[in-house]
Amino acid sequence: MAGRKGKREKKLVKLPESRIKTIMKSSPEVENIGKEALFLVNKATEFFIHYLAKSAHAISSNKQELCYSDVAEIVQTNEIMSFIKEIMPRTITFSQYKELMVAKGLPIEYESSESESDVKGRKSNEEDFDYFEPEQSYEDSENVFEMEDEIKESK
Repeated sequence: MAGRKGKREKKLVKLPESRIKTIMKSSPEVENIGKEALFLVNKATEFFIHYLAKSAHAISSNKQELCYSDVAEIVQTNEIMSFIKEIMPRTITFSQYKELMVAKGLPIEYESSESESDVKGRKSNEEDFDYFEPEQSYEDSENVFEMEDEIKESK
């Protein structure tokens, strides 16, 4: 079928255009988004992700996998990444969090259903309180994007 786009055609972008467009439209200054602008932002985002992953992999102690802590370290130490420092902090333990909050004179907030007295009375393993690190790999994300595109094409 010559006129119909098939799966054999190589895609120029890997990220879903609808997601990129939604993020772009979330800015109050953006009213209309042209196809060329959408394509360029999509490609720039891919290059950024590639640069970030490659940089983090270079400093990683485990060359078989890339951890959140590796990416966060690049963000925190590379001046170019200063614009995302606040949204990608280094991981810290709960004890370190408590020390920071005490030093700032702020109350300690718990995200669990346990009350502060329950937590204080219980002996805990320090590792129980590590911040969340995503376990989904980039390959899994890529498959999700492909599945979303296939669903849209079938509609």
